[in-house]
Amino acid sequence: MEDDAWGILIGAVLFIVIGAVAIVLIWQVFATWRAKVQLAREDAYRKLAERSLRTEMETREDLLRISENLADLQKRMTSIERVMREID
Repeated sequence: MEDDAWGILIGAVLFIVIGAVAIVLIWQVFATWRAKVQLAREDAYRKLAERSLRTEMETREDLLRISENLADLQKRMTSIERVMREID
């Protein structure tokens, strides 16, 4: 009977050790997976921020160009108004 008790005890200890190793292994696999997902999310966010910055710079350049064109149009309009007053 005593041999059976040792066999059961060794089996229980092996079961617990194998279970603990399996739990740690599964935990580490999921931790690695979460880290990869987070890195992918951060990379996507970085690309979005870069694209946003490029778009902002392009918009700024467009706005400057539009402002210059508007200033030119105002000068021309003032000149045309002056000519029209002189004609009257």
